[in-house]
Amino acid sequence: MAVCSRSSKVWWRLASAFRPRRDVAAGQALIEGQGWALNSDGVYEKDGEALAVEIMVNNAS
Repeated sequence: MAVCSRSSKVWWRLASAFRPRRDVAAGQALIEGQGWALNSDGVYEKDGEALAVEIMVNNAS
């Protein structure tokens, strides 16, 4: 659910609150803390299954 669109008059005031923070080390620690490990191809794997993520987006305008 969008809070406001980029064309919104208030977007410029809210933009800084929605900037993603990147902490690769923390992300890796979370994944590895759940038992996932990098395989020889550089893909996280657990019990023979590669980690996969499904991203769903709203394509309507």
